Amino acid sequence: MSEFFSLLKTTLNVNYGFSVLKYQLKKDRKKLAQTIFIIIGVFVGLISISSVLGAVMVGIFLGGKSLGKPEMVITIAFLMTQLVVLMFGIFYIMGTFYFANDMNILLPLPLKASHVLGTKLIIVMINEYLTVIPVLLPSLIIFGVGTGQGVAYYIKALFVLLASPVIPLVLCSLFVVALMRFVNLRRSKDLLAILGGFVGIGFAIGSNYFTQRMPKTGNMEFFQNFLASQTGLIESIGNKFPPSIWITYGLSKPGLTGLGYIMLFFLVAALLLAVLMWIANRWFYKSILAGQEVTRKRNRLSREDIGRKQTREGSPLKALFRREWKVFFRTPVYVMNGIMGMVIAPVLIAMPFLTQKNEMGEFMEILRNPANNTFVTVGALGIVLYITNLNIIASTAISREGNMYWMSRMIPVSPREQITAKLLHSLVIEMLGIVVSIAVLTYVLGLTTSSVIIMLVLSVIGNLLFVTLNLIIDVLHPKLNWTNPQEAVKQNLNGFFGVLVSTLIAVLLAGITVGLIVLGVSGWFLYILLGLVMVLLTLPCMGWLYAAAENMYQKVEA
Repeated sequence: MSEFFSLLKTTLNVNYGFSVLKYQLKKDRKKLAQTIFIIIGVFVGLISISSVLGAVMVGIFLGGKSLGKPEMVITIAFLMTQLVVLMFGIFYIMGTFYFANDMNILLPLPLKASHVLGTKLIIVMINEYLTVIPVLLPSLIIFGVGTGQGVAYYIKALFVLLASPVIPLVLCSLFVVALMRFVNLRRSKDLLAILGGFVGIGFAIGSNYFTQRMPKTGNMEFFQNFLASQTGLIESIGNKFPPSIWITYGLSKPGLTGLGYIMLFFLVAALLLAVLMWIANRWFYKSILAGQEVTRKRNRLSREDIGRKQTREGSPLKALFRREWKVFFRTPVYVMNGIMGMVIAPVLIAMPFLTQKNEMGEFMEILRNPANNTFVTVGALGIVLYITNLNIIASTAISREGNMYWMSRMIPVSPREQITAKLLHSLVIEMLGIVVSIAVLTYVLGLTTSSVIIMLVLSVIGNLLFVTLNLIIDVLHPKLNWTNPQEAVKQNLNGFFGVLVSTLIAVLLAGITVGLIVLGVSGWFLYILLGLVMVLLTLPCMGWLYAAAENMYQKVEA
């Protein structure tokens, strides 16, 4: 087992940068302060999400308590946790197990397949805590405080929280390892990842639609009515997914009875994990090697084709722009994380207007009143600008190059042209968000043709400002050391800071717009002044971007 723990220690160090943190603690206090700020930001985000979900769980707990079944809150929260981990775990497992760059390093080493797979599973499980904690922890605390539980309950709850992702992740791993052993999906990995993204989009939209269709009575009344109609809810869930009822009874029942259910959960998890390790030793390496088999196409070129390709010249900017597209679309995780927010957000905004037409009728009449056209147009413009920047395209443009960044430093093309290609690439993609958002808002609000044209022009100008600022963030601090493309976007806090900066700029522009309206500016004059403000903000930012790019391409190493 010493090899396993050595590998686990190294893998944890690579993924979470413990050595870097130790160095910063001793030598680089400035970087340490940045790291601490980032960690605090993550905790603040987790607390915010937990607070929102906690409010829902309080309603479920009080509704269940009124029926004599307060433990329902544990059942529902645990089931939600398992379903979320199970739903998105398959694609996460597939990417981490089979498509990570570190497999080329690990394969030649004298390590058991179960050791390699086990360390990767632990890394995935640790990352899943960012999903598990906000969903499950509030319910465990609510039940413990609401029923006056003792210290033993909180000890059991802690172990349950830590072990909650194990069963769904092991089930995902068993499915993926078995599937990859007999079906060579490496050629179709891009399609699978995109399909997984669409599943996630469908899940998010469906959940929002269900939420919007809920009765708008008081929360307590709604939960009581719902739970009263589901008197056998715990037993029904237990029949279909036994771990939920084991955990519910394990935490809610006192003494040896509760401990027995907890032990049953851990025993089943351990048995499934043992089966996974046994299968890993027999299939894991074989499936990886089988997936690396490729066929080569032999294309014959004529003398004329060779001569034409040798003598043809093109613009460096055009070639770099084309390269950005190829890299972006060859990596589905970039596509889904870059485009998903721009596609989902307009639909979610339109959902209340589509599902609650009676409740929104009076509000819709106000919005469609011609007298309010200017206010509706600038308000819709603000929504479009914000939605189209809910992505990581510009804020990870440099980071996505990873260990291939050295090529960008070596090619005889100026940093200015390279950054311009990334800027244009980001702008073109965000045009998708602009078009979708304006189309949805036009349908919902009944915007006039002139309003649509104004929004389109100002959105392009505004997005140039937002993209420039997001690019500056990645130029100043690119994340180039990663082994899995997911790390470049999902574990890159530049995306978070990009959204934060975009939000601050959106608030600034909103404040300027409100100020102009208060001063009596309206109509076309308001639109022209707003466009000039965005242009005046963009010009110095672009100068800053190009200066920072010149400095980065000279100093930063991949």
